[in-house]
Amino acid sequence: MNYANNSVIVAVYNRADRLRYFFESLKLQSKKNFEIVIADDGSGSEVRKVVNEYRSFFRIRHVWQEDRGFRKCLILNKAVKASRGEKLFFFDGDVIVHPKYIESCEEFVKPGQYVV
Repeated sequence: MNYANNSVIVAVYNRADRLRYFFESLKLQSKKNFEIVIADDGSGSEVRKVVNEYRSFFRIRHVWQEDRGFRKCLILNKAVKASRGEKLFFFDGDVIVHPKYIESCEEFVKPGQYVV
């Protein structure tokens, strides 16, 4: 499996139950050429536990910062820095991703462009 092509960056703050749904939807992706970078804005141990449950399915980097209020942009910047993909896909941790999302969007993302 080649992970170098894409990085899926997911912003989380607690809500481990929702993160589990997110991971389950990523397991169904038609293209699996991605790493996952968790951008964690100070979650507790429940999120860490869910992340560890999915390490056998995905290559995951967990970037965490201390909970000092809402600092989502800061943790996203740290996650981007930790990512290794050429293309970045951003999500919140409570999203269920369509099974062909990565495959469909990947062809439209070109250098200097982005897709919303």
